[in-house]
Amino acid sequence: MDVFKLKVNDVNSISISRENFEHHTKQQPPWYQSLDGRKESHLAVCPACDNTISIVGLHSGDTEVNEETGNIQPKSNRPPHGRHYLFKQLGDLGVLDREAYEHCPYSGKQKLSPGSKHSTQSPIPSKVLAIIETDFDRVLYLLKKSTGIQISYSRAKEMLTRYKQAEGWKYAGATVMNIPWIFGYFSRSTSLMYQSITNKNVREAIQAHYPSAQFTGEYFNLQRTTQHINPCFCFVKHTRKTINEHLEESLDLVLSDDNGHEFYREAITFDPIHFVNLINSTKTTYRDNKLIDLGKNLFMR
Repeated sequence: MDVFKLKVNDVNSISISRENFEHHTKQQPPWYQSLDGRKESHLAVCPACDNTISIVGLHSGDTEVNEETGNIQPKSNRPPHGRHYLFKQLGDLGVLDREAYEHCPYSGKQKLSPGSKHSTQSPIPSKVLAIIETDFDRVLYLLKKSTGIQISYSRAKEMLTRYKQAEGWKYAGATVMNIPWIFGYFSRSTSLMYQSITNKNVREAIQAHYPSAQFTGEYFNLQRTTQHINPCFCFVKHTRKTINEHLEESLDLVLSDDNGHEFYREAITFDPIHFVNLINSTKTTYRDNKLIDLGKNLFMR
C-alpha cells in the first residue's frame, strides 16, 4: 500500500515516503521500534482495516518483515510501501484482526460480493455511520462531483432511506475512505427526473434514449415534455485493485429506463484522498446544515 495513518482512531491517509513518515512520527515510538531486538522497524496503521502495517524500504537495507509470519526476510527492490503485520498485537498501534485484513482492499485477498459483510466485532461499520451522521453533506458532495449528477435534497433523503434499509455500512467492502461511493452503491436505483445534470455524456445518453427530454437552465435540469420518461441511475460492479502499491477503486454508473433496460454505463473512479481531506477539514464554509441534519437523523426515521 502507498498510504498510512498513525492511530486507529485517525480518519486520514498519508502518502508513504521517508519525509512524510519522519514528519508525522517525529521518529518516536511506537512507530519506531525493534520487533526482534536487533533491527529497527517502522510501523503504522492501515487506513482501511486498522491493522498494524510495517513500512518497508523507508531507509536503505536488504530486509523486511514478512506480513504473515513476522519473520525477517530479504527485501525486494521496491519504493517505500506498507505491508500488513499480522504476527502479534503491538501496543499503541493497530488492531490484530485477520478478518478485517481479509476484507481490506490493500490485502488483495478477497473478491467481494454485495452480500459480504464485516463481522459483528469489526469497528469499521460504526466508524462509517459516525461519518455519515456528521458529514453527510460532504458524502453527497463527493458523489455529486464524481458523477456530474446534482442530487436534490428529496432524492438524497430517498437514497439515505434505501441505504439504511440495505445496511450498506455493514458491507465488507465499506471503509472510511470510500463512503460516498459505497453510499451510492447501496442507495439502489434513483430517478433522474428534475435533477440537474452537469455530466455532458449522461445528458447526451438521456437525450438519445428519450428524444422528448429537455434540459433547462444553466445547471441542465431534466424535464419531461409530451411523453412520460423516467430515467434512473444506480451503481454496480464495485471493483478494487492495487497497482504499484496504489489502490484503485471504482463503480459503474448505470442509467436505465422505465423497463429496466440499461442505456448508458460509465466507470466512476473513487477519490478517497479528497474525501478524507474534506472530513478532516475544520472549515464551515459551504456546509449544508439541512443535509447534515438528514445524516444525524438517520436512525430516527
